[in-house]
Amino acid sequence: ALFVLLQHKTTQQYMVVGTTHLYWHPHYEYVKLHQTKFVLDQMNLFAKKTFLVNNKKKAVRRIPCILCGDLNSKPNSIV
Repeated sequence: ALFVLLQHKTTQQYMVVGTTHLYWHPHYEYVKLHQTKFVLDQMNLFAKKTFLVNNKKKAVRRIPCILCGDLNSKPNSIV
């Protein structure tokens, strides 16, 4: 997965955008579910750490996160 912290020029609001590519096999949805949880946990950690570095250890606010990518999932999948 790749993550980037973006900041709106006018409002100064931060946002994290990430992309990933999950395992392809349709019979292993539990693998994709665990991969998705791991990626979301890492994205949350990235958002907190990067915000703190860029804001000199100020209190962490909620930062919107958007995850994009190839989830290799069918309709009605758990992922």
